[in-house]
Amino acid sequence: MVAALPSIGVSVKTLFIVLYCVMAAAFVYLFMFGDLISCFDIHSRWFILIVADFTAYVVIGAWVAYKESNWIIAIVLMVTMYFIGSLVSLGYILTQFYKLSHEESVKDPLYFVLTRRQKMDVSGGPSVVATRVIFSLLSCLELGALIYTLIVELSPSYPKYFSSCFITTETDMYIHIVIFSIWIVYKESSWTSAFFWIVLLVSFTGITLCAYILRQLFQLSLQQPAYLIIFNKNREFERIMQDKFEMSAMGEMTFFLGLQVQQTESGIFIHQTKYVGDILSRFQMSDATPIGTPLPTNHGITPDLKGEAVSPSIYRAMIGSLMYLTASRPDIMYPTDLQSSDPLLMAHPNDV
Repeated sequence: MVAALPSIGVSVKTLFIVLYCVMAAAFVYLFMFGDLISCFDIHSRWFILIVADFTAYVVIGAWVAYKESNWIIAIVLMVTMYFIGSLVSLGYILTQFYKLSHEESVKDPLYFVLTRRQKMDVSGGPSVVATRVIFSLLSCLELGALIYTLIVELSPSYPKYFSSCFITTETDMYIHIVIFSIWIVYKESSWTSAFFWIVLLVSFTGITLCAYILRQLFQLSLQQPAYLIIFNKNREFERIMQDKFEMSAMGEMTFFLGLQVQQTESGIFIHQTKYVGDILSRFQMSDATPIGTPLPTNHGITPDLKGEAVSPSIYRAMIGSLMYLTASRPDIMYPTDLQSSDPLLMAHPNDV
């Protein structure tokens, strides 16, 4: 997975360049052929879209403030972003991509674009509690905007025309949706979860963004800084380990040396279901009758010298396979150890 990170960074950068050109074309059309007067009508649809996209401006503005050491530059960028929209957002993100060193581009470009900052001390930022309150209020604002939109859209007296400002603002909103969708995909370890949040983001925009950020904030303790929601905490651990050791992150472990690993919210479950199936198939015992307790604990075992001799190598292979299976099946440890502890039995096994 890590090997694909540089190509992902290039793909994301290319996508943002294309989106930047689209947004620039939308502004050129607005200024050259559009109706600029409609941009000052606060009762038109474009103003409702700005309210729906307001949370995106707040989130990106907070991220800019986190990354910039100069507050004047940060404030200028945030104010300009409110008037020009995603042109500033995309331009700033692309600038962060081009600032990456070769080593950062190879390791994890998205991580360094999100977290690399000019100031090292961010202790003065808002606390987790304050950030929760801010985004709770924003979610109420977005919900009110949604209710207002539904009311006016159903009103027969509301004009249904699409102004030039509406088209430009809607383009800006969907570009922000793409930006945050990439962020969600980067953060989420499950494609199902990422798809779920992206569908909600496309449908409800600002409300979904507030809900997603609040969900991330409530996963942090009150002592942790709020900026930790920017990146996936698992990726932060991966980055630290890759800096200290020569290793690669291959994603969530599901299979290792015959052990199957299932990681869920309730815990980590280790089993060898596939390995058991391979053993039974290898020794032609797939149709054998399973027994809950293979051997009583008070039962001894002695070689049957009168029985039909079997191949010692096959027998030892069976015992060796069962010994490895005891890693996840301690219930067969006693009979397996009993079968392998007698040297005579290992050397001259007989069929019972």
